[in-house]
Amino acid sequence: MEMVEVMRARCRRVLVVGAIAAVTAAVGCGDDGFGPDSNLIGIWAGSGSQGGRTLTLNMTISSVTPEGAVTGTGTVSGSVGVPVNIGGTFRGGAADFSINATGFISAFFRGRAVDRNSISGTLNGSGFSDMPLTLRRQ
Repeated sequence: MEMVEVMRARCRRVLVVGAIAAVTAAVGCGDDGFGPDSNLIGIWAGSGSQGGRTLTLNMTISSVTPEGAVTGTGTVSGSVGVPVNIGGTFRGGAADFSINATGFISAFFRGRAVDRNSISGTLNGSGFSDMPLTLRRQ
């Protein structure tokens, strides 16, 4: 009888350890949806308005280094479309992008990943102050 009880106890331990491993993998240990090898590369877009001014940002992230450095290009549209260069970082779900266009004051987007397909934050500079902006993968 003792051998049967020992085997049952071992089976219970294996099941408990297996269940813990499965839950940890499913939850991702607090992962924000962007692991260290996640790919931001692609087309992102978002719109917002403030003080009667509307802005639409369309950007293509073309490069993300293992250290989180981000580069890309895009357009900012309001009354006219303006080509822009994007630079900055994306680490641990936190985005910090500069948006630069010749002849314009730079703007800065700071936000956090909501999931793999959206980043919510605020736009500052070039006439905007803490304007809410959500970028969505296209």
